[in-house]
Amino acid sequence: TSTIADMALSKKTAAIAVEDITRPSQLNGILNEIAGHFQTAGIQNEQVKIVISNGGHRPLLRDDLIKKMGKDIVERMDIYNHNPFENLVDTGIILGKIPVRINRFFMEAELKIIVGTIVPHAFAGFSGGGKIVLPGLAGIEMLDRSHRFVMMGLRGGIGVVDGNRFREEVEDVARRIGVNVAVNLVVSSRRKLAGVFVGDIVSSHREAVKL
Repeated sequence: TSTIADMALSKKTAAIAVEDITRPSQLNGILNEIAGHFQTAGIQNEQVKIVISNGGHRPLLRDDLIKKMGKDIVERMDIYNHNPFENLVDTGIILGKIPVRINRFFMEAELKIIVGTIVPHAFAGFSGGGKIVLPGLAGIEMLDRSHRFVMMGLRGGIGVVDGNRFREEVEDVARRIGVNVAVNLVVSSRRKLAGVFVGDIVSSHREAVKL
């Protein structure tokens, strides 16, 4: 893709969807880097929303947010927990006869960025990438559908990304709703960054998976 700074030049608002505290990366440095690119392009902090891709997990409290993103980000940026029951918009996408609804704040932003860590995952192969959007930012109907299929043994497997129907679905939805760029992180056993892969939602994810 183009750089984040170049993409931001023609935009007035931005949203960054980030993983929740169940994933290991500490995001302070990454979010400060992105915010710096925004400001260079003329997008100020008050025009940016950070949305926590909770999926069906519990909301993050202030202490959780500080652990995940650092106190400076928490105090100067607008941060919202996704709720799968409210603040949703219909995307016009249908999966298995079920309408895909996605977080309103993320959908309404002109520039859409997703940030997640690559770790082994039982049905997505690896976490991160398009999974930040679906099920991370989706309505409860899609969470129910995806997890029900997993319980029936119909989805993916650890380390399987190519030919994985679940991952193909989430990446297709992420593209169709207009995600501009993905930031995929790989961490060491001590939670330090070992790799950062930025760009297209599929190719940047696959490069991170290799590492």
